Amino acid sequence: MKISTFRLIFLFVGLVYIGSLVFFQRWEIVLAGGDPWGYYVYLPATFIHHDLDSLDRTTQARYDHYGGQMNESVENPLGIGEAHLVGEGRYVSKYTMGIAILTAPFFWLGHIWAFFDPHYQADGFSFPYALLMQLSTMFYAFLGLFYLGKILLHYVSEQVACWVILAVGMGTNLFFMTIYVSYMAHAYQFALFALLIWHTILWHERPTWSRALIIGLLCGFITLIRPVEFVCIFIPLLYGLRNREDWRARIRLMNDQRWKYLTAILAFVLVGFLQMLYWKWQTGQWLFYSYTGEGFDFSKPRIWRGLFGFRNGWLIYTPIMVLAVSGMVFLRRHRDFLWPIVVILPLHLYITYSWWCWYYINGFGARPMIDLYALLAIPMAYFVDFLLRKGKRMILLPIGLLLIALNLFQSFQISRGVLLTDDMTWSYYRQTFLKTKMDYYSLMTFDSGLMSPDTSRLTSHSTLFEETFENPDRASTIFDEERQSFVHLMAEPWGRASKLAGPLKDFQLQKKNWIRLEAWFKKGKPRNNLYDSAVFETYLKKDEKVYNYKLLRIENKIDNPTYALYGGNHGVWDHVEHWFQIPSNAAPADSLFIEIRNSSDNELFVDDLVVTAWTR
Repeated sequence: MKISTFRLIFLFVGLVYIGSLVFFQRWEIVLAGGDPWGYYVYLPATFIHHDLDSLDRTTQARYDHYGGQMNESVENPLGIGEAHLVGEGRYVSKYTMGIAILTAPFFWLGHIWAFFDPHYQADGFSFPYALLMQLSTMFYAFLGLFYLGKILLHYVSEQVACWVILAVGMGTNLFFMTIYVSYMAHAYQFALFALLIWHTILWHERPTWSRALIIGLLCGFITLIRPVEFVCIFIPLLYGLRNREDWRARIRLMNDQRWKYLTAILAFVLVGFLQMLYWKWQTGQWLFYSYTGEGFDFSKPRIWRGLFGFRNGWLIYTPIMVLAVSGMVFLRRHRDFLWPIVVILPLHLYITYSWWCWYYINGFGARPMIDLYALLAIPMAYFVDFLLRKGKRMILLPIGLLLIALNLFQSFQISRGVLLTDDMTWSYYRQTFLKTKMDYYSLMTFDSGLMSPDTSRLTSHSTLFEETFENPDRASTIFDEERQSFVHLMAEPWGRASKLAGPLKDFQLQKKNWIRLEAWFKKGKPRNNLYDSAVFETYLKKDEKVYNYKLLRIENKIDNPTYALYGGNHGVWDHVEHWFQIPSNAAPADSLFIEIRNSSDNELFVDDLVVTAWTR
């Protein structure tokens, strides 16, 4: 009965994942670049293009398949951010090889498919490879859920275990990072942690050579994939320690089974040695820091913002994990995992949120926290068990279902360009909550963090600046038939062609006044890079210090009928406006700066720029 019910829940979650995989159809960009390409590059470079040292043919195959250009430079002739030049024509992948090793069987299935199917190229990047790599992510996510179920059934009832499997599988960002942004490290880490916990339980029931070897290999791969997760070693070391006598017994066990412990240590080292061989071969160094220009600031961890901030805050976008946090109070009674969680969770939070990019882009919420979900699911299970035993089913059921529905719906919002949690603010979150479509003012709020004003309550009282670009002597002015005149901006830093600056008193601007910037724009290339978009910039200076900086991205406002964050067409003229409010702490002598900045190589055409002041 237990097995059949658990299998039913497992099957239901599987159907949701498979249906979502077909719905989102993300396999076309799985290997296009970024972290997934960096993890994957070892496979095609080793077995297809035979250029693991230079990566030139592998990189060219990527560009040939996915398009784009190399953006080469002296420091980086291949123009790739996922690997660094370490010698003449020699590149070192920024990422370690752990995921490539785990997914090698899927790679070979895709390679055999592409080799024998004339519709696809056996280049490492065609559809069979991309689909199989995405399926590998799903396989490991489900492997983790399966072993998580086995762990839970070891401690709680089947009913509780099913609740937790639903919560973790469908109510957390494990779903998003498996289906929508696949082939990242976290679903694999989730599976490895679940396997490690299960084999730790088995080891302490009966220590055998095979279990020692497996634990060493699992800890090795967890650390190889993400070295910051070396804290995983505390699971087998601290599991089951309830009292002082348990500590004494553990020391005796380590002494009695010292050769098996040594086997685990050797397995751990052997896994890491594979990466060290690669580094030695490429750089001449056994240990090499491949994240050039990136690092930790352990003096300023952003733990509070990482947990509760709207910029990928863990508990903001994965609120169902509040059940896990609440369940930690029961670890004093169920002490098997007390010390592993007490030691690992604070270390994990401290290290994770000391990273320079503490909000971890390309995620939905805090994606590094997924690594610990198998461990955190245990206190979650204790809390769910407590609620069920206290007869709180009618509280748990609707709240749990609503949080699962919210997780699935917000994943859908991201797919439609409504949410982008990497750069979220409270104002934008509130304005787009439960929306399936954006509007222009939502895009404005996302960029500036300001709620747009109610224009029916405002009155325009002056024009601060107006430029029609009709001066034929202007070097950058171009005339065409579609519009009488316009200025052409291409990689012109700080808006050389259009800049307004001066004290507020000269513009007769006061506190709480609004400023509207408007112009007609056209972009020259079909490019939707949100972080490299041309922008309206507005800010104030007090004693040469910039404050109240606001921007409006221009390119996704041009002919974007769905108002998706990643949108906007090229070759089309459209009207764009931006609102800016003078803050209450502004002084008349403070200087106002308004600029158009285009720092990319994408052409931007501007016409009829007007800046007006508004008051209530």
